[in-house]
Amino acid sequence: TPVRVPHNLIKAVTGARKVVGLSGTLSRYDAEQLAAGRSFSYIQRGYLTPKENRPVYYNPVDPDLRKDPQTLADKILEIYSANPVPTLVHVTYEMQGVLAQLLGKIRPLVNNTTNKAAVKEKFLRYGGVWLASGCAEGVDLPYDACRQVIIPVLMYPDRGQLFVQKRVGLPDGDLWYKVRTIQNTIQRLGRGLRAEDDWCVSHILDPTFSRLYPQVQDQFASMNIIWEKK
Repeated sequence: TPVRVPHNLIKAVTGARKVVGLSGTLSRYDAEQLAAGRSFSYIQRGYLTPKENRPVYYNPVDPDLRKDPQTLADKILEIYSANPVPTLVHVTYEMQGVLAQLLGKIRPLVNNTTNKAAVKEKFLRYGGVWLASGCAEGVDLPYDACRQVIIPVLMYPDRGQLFVQKRVGLPDGDLWYKVRTIQNTIQRLGRGLRAEDDWCVSHILDPTFSRLYPQVQDQFASMNIIWEKK
């Protein structure tokens, strides 16, 4: 299990005269890694969905309370009360139970590793708030199924894992770390925006986003970030 996938392995897997890779979150950095020293062209297109249909509000909590459950619960409740539409809230499994208790009066849905599909069906039927864990990918909630997404805390690669420690220690490790974090964020935001004529309002509560995103925003299609909510 190499810390960095060897070029020879990449070339063996992608051995062809021409290779085309398609992904909504493929960064320029990743395209270069996949090229493995070969010539390549990186073509980045904008979102099909109009800008006004995909606002992402930077709505930060106090930096000192970035992961405080009560602070996050209060902000989630404030956002949902102002716009009570089907709302997906991306949380970790660790945070999920605590927030579910604090938000008990709005009876949020919660999932575990085995019942995600069943909880999704409840969300499609009843709406409300879903405190969703492990749902950055593989969950499609088009149109009225989800009109609001909230990201309380960014999902940074876990520095407690040996692989992450070693990967960050390589010369390009800092860029890799930042790109992976924003990639995950874009994936999470995309759960409620599934078609050209779809619309979904999003909120990012993590105060570290304003520092991180400008450093790697050139790696991805431009998001409609609203830095100051009117």
